[in-house]
Amino acid sequence: MIVGAEGIIQSAKPGHIVICMSTIDPFAARALAETLAAKGIAMIDAPVSGAPGAPKSGELSVIVGATRP
Repeated sequence: MIVGAEGIIQSAKPGHIVICMSTIDPFAARALAETLAAKGIAMIDAPVSGAPGAPKSGELSVIVGATRP
């Protein structure tokens, strides 16, 4: 969990980087990045894509996006 009472946002410090590997709505990812940025924390959006059998076959894809702090 990133935000919320038990999320890492509670202990992350300015200058830290959070890597979000959830496959979530792009607008939710952007809102999450903005919430973190307000505390000086950068976020790298890196969702994982692949069918259920992909981990066994080694065919997962990671799509990475970030902005410069």
